[in-house]
Amino acid sequence: MNSSASLFAVTFLGLVLSAPLTAQCLSGGAQRIDANAGGFGGLLENGDRFGRSVVGIGDLDSDGVLDVAVGARSDDDGGIDCGAVWILFMNPDKTVRDEAKISNLFGNLPPGLVEAGDWFGYTLALVGDMDGDGMPTLAVGAPNDDDGAGNAGAVYLFELTPAGSVASTVKISNAGNLPGNLSVGDSFGMGMGFLGDLDGDGQPELGVAAPLADNGGTNRGRLHLLSLAADGTVAQERRIAQGVGGFTGVFDNNDQFGGRAVCALGDVNGDGAIDLAVGTFRDDDGGPDRGAFYVLFLNSSLNVIGHQKVSNNEGGLVGPLEDGDLFGMTLAPLGDINYDGVPDVAVGNNLDDVGLVDAGSMFLLSLTPQGTVLEEVRVDRNSFPGLNMPAGDRFGRALGVVGDMTGDGSLTLGVGAGAGQGGGAIYLITLDACGCITTRHCSPPAANSVSAGGAIF
Repeated sequence: MNSSASLFAVTFLGLVLSAPLTAQCLSGGAQRIDANAGGFGGLLENGDRFGRSVVGIGDLDSDGVLDVAVGARSDDDGGIDCGAVWILFMNPDKTVRDEAKISNLFGNLPPGLVEAGDWFGYTLALVGDMDGDGMPTLAVGAPNDDDGAGNAGAVYLFELTPAGSVASTVKISNAGNLPGNLSVGDSFGMGMGFLGDLDGDGQPELGVAAPLADNGGTNRGRLHLLSLAADGTVAQERRIAQGVGGFTGVFDNNDQFGGRAVCALGDVNGDGAIDLAVGTFRDDDGGPDRGAFYVLFLNSSLNVIGHQKVSNNEGGLVGPLEDGDLFGMTLAPLGDINYDGVPDVAVGNNLDDVGLVDAGSMFLLSLTPQGTVLEEVRVDRNSFPGLNMPAGDRFGRALGVVGDMTGDGSLTLGVGAGAGQGGGAIYLITLDACGCITTRHCSPPAANSVSAGGAIF
């Protein structure tokens, strides 16, 4: 990965936080963006699932404000449920100044690239500047793509223009550019996250989940670690699943390891290697579909050398979780938000019934070096009434780091509510520099004394 790509990801993921703001948790409040709110001027239809995915893409148009990409996996441009991606050009107050659409009908997408039912835009990840020309590459999942096998799945890499259209395209699927074969119904691309250069070989890794793969049993799931060449092709592929890649955990059928997201946390256990968080949102610890995630401790060869599960029953989570919450469906790295030397994580809990049925919630978790939960904050309409999520919003169904939109060291997260009224929604939520977990550690460390975890991006 070249130096400009590294700068892109460090700057725009905004994981290295500075001066603490401890007065309140949501220091900049929450801005909802949907068909009727937040300045969005695009056309959304009921069921589009705008907000199924969300990620910061840096300052695409060079106006000094960070911009955002949002997936709408059931948009019907060119066919039912083809899917689309919206590029949102933002104002400093987190409202939308302008938008551009990438779909079968807009954004210079190659004709016929996306087919009905592909769910293009289901997941998104900012890869960075792959070729050193100053423009970012956006990874887009299409888990129902049929290349080589029905619903085997695919991922697209699009280099973007300053206007939010597509400059070039690389497809990763059974049809080419993927060393291993995918099977019917794997849904490769249903979960995804940019991981940085995990093994230090100069090529960044993209984590792509195939949560419906049948490794070890039905729908137990599999994670692909793809090393990307400068042209976006796959230079090397590694896999992690039950009994694969050094992972010793055992899943139940339909746990769906990989979930809808995977993220690089940073070096959790202090051994010099970057560790991952991976969801199993249909895990049944404590009750059906309560959900879980795993912290995977890696070595420099990207093999799993240990793991810690966080669920209703283990890992130190207080919760509580309820049946069907789907905790762990989505994940986002927070860096070391409480300055204790250990990276932290946000976790979606999108069918939580706190306040209203399926309104949703998310957890902000401070971790220990063992990967267990040190402290937790639940963000929902009861604890932060200003959010005002309606019933059925499924807040937390997507999580993505946008970065420091306010210039004061605070972190803005994009939180999807793709089942929301009027075609779906996202929330842009600005946390204080302690992530509202505690003020106990909330002071910047001495120079060179603590890595913020997210610096690996």
